[in-house]
Amino acid sequence: KKSSGFGFRNSAATPAPLDECDSDDDEDHKGAHPAALEHVVAAGRMKPKHDIEVNEEKMELIASFVLSNLTNGMQEVDLDVAETSMQIQSPAYFLRERLPYRVDPDTSKAKFSKKTSTLKVTCSITGLLGEEFLKSREEQQKQQDAQQQLQKQEQQKK
Repeated sequence: KKSSGFGFRNSAATPAPLDECDSDDDEDHKGAHPAALEHVVAAGRMKPKHDIEVNEEKMELIASFVLSNLTNGMQEVDLDVAETSMQIQSPAYFLRERLPYRVDPDTSKAKFSKKTSTLKVTCSITGLLGEEFLKSREEQQKQQDAQQQLQKQEQQKK
């Protein structure tokens, strides 16, 4: 367990099933990362505005959460990072997010900006999840097929 002035837990254990909570707002993630992001919200608490980005060069996943309704600052926030999900909760907020990639919880870093009320969590990517892996393989195959097609067309022109 890491401590950064707020509850920060790296969880190697499997998180609770995602269907324990309500999920009624899928519109927020349209156009986000290509892997469909699943989220759930506990009744009575708000889902924080959030974004998940991937830095492919550094093989990092960066999750940002806007937490502007905190009354006692980050002391009331509990963050749990697992290999395939991230959970944030406080008296005002709750979100459990399935991640588009597998991450290493032990290398996770969290930093809160008081100026923007944003919590930024950075995790090392350790691998693709099953569905994402299959999508990436399909995309690679499509690219190879397209390259072969172009080569054939160029050869036919000669």
